[in-house]
Amino acid sequence: MLSEQQQKRRQLGDVLLSEGRITRSQLNEALFRQKKEMRPLGEILLSMKAVTEKDLDDYFRHHIGLGFMIVRPADIDLELLLEFPRAFCLIHRAIPLDRADGVLKVAVSSVARKAMAEMLEHRFGMQVELILSSEDSILNAINTCCPIVSDAASGSQLLGNRLVSAGVIDSKQLRAALEIQQSSGLRLGEILISNSYCTEEALLEVYAEDLYLPFVRLSRDNVDPEAGRLYPYSEAREHGIAPLNYYNNILTCALPFDFNYEDLRRLEARFPMMKVNYVMATREDIDETIRFLYFRQVA
Repeated sequence: MLSEQQQKRRQLGDVLLSEGRITRSQLNEALFRQKKEMRPLGEILLSMKAVTEKDLDDYFRHHIGLGFMIVRPADIDLELLLEFPRAFCLIHRAIPLDRADGVLKVAVSSVARKAMAEMLEHRFGMQVELILSSEDSILNAINTCCPIVSDAASGSQLLGNRLVSAGVIDSKQLRAALEIQQSSGLRLGEILISNSYCTEEALLEVYAEDLYLPFVRLSRDNVDPEAGRLYPYSEAREHGIAPLNYYNNILTCALPFDFNYEDLRRLEARFPMMKVNYVMATREDIDETIRFLYFRQVA
């Protein structure tokens, strides 16, 4: 029996084939490459120049109700991007495009981001329109545009202002922390916590909201030992990422405030056929969860 992902992949290929937009040999080559590269079929066909953006836009609008486009840096409203942390864009493989007439347009690499759209609608108080795009083009736009934005307002400044607005720290503490950061290169969160300007929990409540991720307090009741069998202890310990549960082909993991994005990419590459969801938790809770999951190896 074909998985849901395989059925969707064949449906795309069959539709494009039946409409005469691709040939049988092009479809066979794309399916062969897809098995090796673990990339969406549409992206592979696009890279082969077998289809155009319009071909994919027509298909996705008709079958799932979302448009498709290749995101280019020129498509990004840099002023709008100031309101989105780079970490948000990287974790969700998403980038805001523009905001007009009460509609916020966001490019995403997966239809699974609909839950994120609901959170954005709640945060911005307007309709959110998701537009599918290739992951490569989104990442290229992030890497191109975020450094431009950071010249105007660094991610640390944005987070700091949010913490001040939330009453977690005051403006004097933020200025002191930013001065320390300039000379030390440490992350803002690490400086705030080590200098007792705020607690890790208070920081995470704001930071998790900025990243549109849940902040949870971990206990043995919400951890499935089966998840620990999927993710090696050595990587969980090294990267400080705790697998929490595995259900319906979705692996949920807990991240600390100082997570490294490259560690997430490596984790996701390990499970190319799974969806990986994230929550945020305190370092203490994550360490305790890792000890619980891998107690035989820790001992």
